Amino acid sequence: MSAGLNCVSLAHLIIRDLFGYVLPATYQCTELSADRQHFMSIPSASLMRPGDLVWLGVSDPAASIEDFVPRLENGRLANFNEYPINHVAIYTGVYDDGDYLLMHASQVDQTNSVWPLRAFTEHDRYRKVHAIMRLRPQYARRRTGVR
Repeated sequence: MSAGLNCVSLAHLIIRDLFGYVLPATYQCTELSADRQHFMSIPSASLMRPGDLVWLGVSDPAASIEDFVPRLENGRLANFNEYPINHVAIYTGVYDDGDYLLMHASQVDQTNSVWPLRAFTEHDRYRKVHAIMRLRPQYARRRTGVR
């Protein structure tokens, strides 16, 4: 999806539209997934609320999130392929069968898609949920009706 919307851009748009909060424009995958100022960790998928960010990646990464050392070249992250997280999806609700539905900018479908969580495990690059994060209440300017 190099010519269109990527997963991080979609996450920025969803946070803005659902909660009325504009995240720093410089936040890419590594910055956004590591942000604990604006976001809090959610320990389990069963506690997700619409708008939560679900961070996905490989199940056996080259480095752990804690051990990853970014290497910049010309201001860009040169070793992104070593970062365990490589995708973000947004929780939208529960499917008929009880699985969790996630919206994402899909390289597989070449468009924005909604997949049940189990569908992500069919793809090596999305296989593991590395983190679930929720915008902290003090940053949510609008109420979404979600409790």
